[in-house]
Amino acid sequence: MEFYELGTCCDDCVMAIANDDFTGMEDAREKEVRDGIERIGEYLIVGEEYGFSWRRCDVCDGLAGNRHDVGYLA
Repeated sequence: MEFYELGTCCDDCVMAIANDDFTGMEDAREKEVRDGIERIGEYLIVGEEYGFSWRRCDVCDGLAGNRHDVGYLA
C-alpha cells in the first residue's frame, strides 16, 4: 500500500476517521461525514493539525474551520 495526501479535513471528520466517533453530531451532519469517508475509502489517515482555514473540508465538504492534514492508503 502507498500513502497519498488528500488535503485537509475538519474536526468532525478527524473524530470519525481516528476514533469512529460521531458523538454530538446531528443526524444530517453525521450522514455528510459518513458519506465523505465512504466516498474516499476506508483507509484514511489523519495527520498534523493545519489550523483554521476558509477552505471546505476535503472529506465531507464542510464549511470553514479548524483543519488537519488527511491522506489515505491504496
